[in-house]
Formats: sequence, structure tokens, C-alpha cells
Amino acid sequence: MSADRLRVILIALLAFAAVLGVVGHKAGSPWIVWVSYACFVVAVAVYLRWRQGIRARVLDREEKTAQGD
Repeated sequence: MSADRLRVILIALLAFAAVLGVVGHKAGSPWIVWVSYACFVVAVAVYLRWRQGIRARVLDREEKTAQGD
């Protein structure tokens, strides 16, 4: 998955989690609040996957550069 696509998914998940959190707190529903926290955790996992992909590309580029010397 491309970095741009993961970034869009991350933003959507964070926005969804924020909306769920507000709705859950306004409604006084612990289940909705729990789902918003779960959505936030998924967003963090997406962020870590995005960072891992970027780091792998940078390290791969550095390795190719070192081999060319």
C-alpha cells in the first residue's frame, strides 16, 4: 500500500475515532467510547505500518547507495 493511501486511511480513522468519542461521551454510552478507543488503536497501528514502510525504503536506498561505491 502506498504512503499516500495509508496517510488518507490514518486521517479517516482518527476523524472517525474522534466523532465516535464525542458521540459516545454525549450519549453516555461506554460501548461507543470503547469502540472509539479501539478505532484509535487501529489508527496507531496504521501509523506504525506507514512509518515502517518509509523506513524500509530509506534503508533500502542507503544500502543501494553503499553498494555502488
